[in-house]
Parts: sequence; structure tokens; C-alpha cells
Amino acid sequence: MKLMVLKPFKLKTKDGPKLYQPGEIFESQSPKAQAYIQEGYFKPIEEPKPPIRPGWVVAYRGKDGRIDGGTVKECKAISGGWAFTLGDGRQLRDREVLSVGQIEQGQWLKAWTVRDWGLESPESVIP
Repeated sequence: MKLMVLKPFKLKTKDGPKLYQPGEIFESQSPKAQAYIQEGYFKPIEEPKPPIRPGWVVAYRGKDGRIDGGTVKECKAISGGWAFTLGDGRQLRDREVLSVGQIEQGQWLKAWTVRDWGLESPESVIP
């Protein structure tokens, strides 16, 4: 689980002790983490749900101005938005995405334009 440090905390790591300062975020699988959360040293950080999932397809405008597309391999929350890695390795920011196609188990469920509906899968789009 991801944790945010609320109070200075020294943690033993395989590389030796490390001092964490308030505001730092780290990942821990330690069973002791719950006890430290209750003592007020950390708080769990919920990962935001990505608006576009791996396996979905996106369209974007390439450097030459033509519309291109690809299958999303990875979605990552970044400062101020989202970054997507496509199957061919291309990196896109959320503002570059023109349209999205939602595919589940090889079936097209719906598609929408970002300008009209945003990145999130709109419930009102008719498949």
C-alpha cells in the first residue's frame, strides 16, 4: 500500500536506515504499517482510478498533424493529469487524447470524443 508520511519517521531498509519527512510517499507491504497508521505516522494514499484503462484505444494527433491511434498499455497519474503509454511505446499526456474507445474482452463497448465528453467513460454515450 502507498503511504504518506505525517511525522518524521526512521525506517530500516535493506540499504540501511532511512529518515522519511512529512509529505513523502512510499510503498510498504509490512504488516506493521497498520500499527503506524493508527499511531499517526502515516496515512494510506488511495490511487486515483485512471479514466482510460489498459487495453482501450485512443486517437491523438501525431507530430505531422495527422490523426493516429494506439492501444493503451499503461496509465499513470502525474502532476496535473494523466500519462498514457501505448503498445508501441509512445507516451501521451491526457491533453493529447482526441477520442477513446472502450474495449472489454475484445468487444467494443463504446467510443467517445474527449472534447465533447471528457476522458471519463460517459454513461450517456450509446454503444
